Amino acid sequence: MSCKLDRIADEYGLTSIDDELRGAKADGASLRDLETLVNHRLLKQAFLDAGSPLLPGEVDTLYELLTDAEVSGEPRSNSATGSKPKGSTPTHWWPIS
Repeated sequence: MSCKLDRIADEYGLTSIDDELRGAKADGASLRDLETLVNHRLLKQAFLDAGSPLLPGEVDTLYELLTDAEVSGEPRSNSATGSKPKGSTPTHWWPIS
């Protein structure tokens, strides 16, 4: 049986995530930092897989919009790009925690 991270990495083709996490941990990253790293990579890959190109810094903006409790009552999928991955639902690509 594999863990949740292994299943997500396999599903989204995040082949280098283990090395990225090990490197970040060796550099002193906290568990929250590691979680954020995975969520950013997952979000970026979900958009790329859906054919939605992202501008530099857009993953950070989208992640903040999806996770910020202070965001207005607008739908969470109404982000800076006004889009979400095609054919996916929030439960499918929502950040892990």
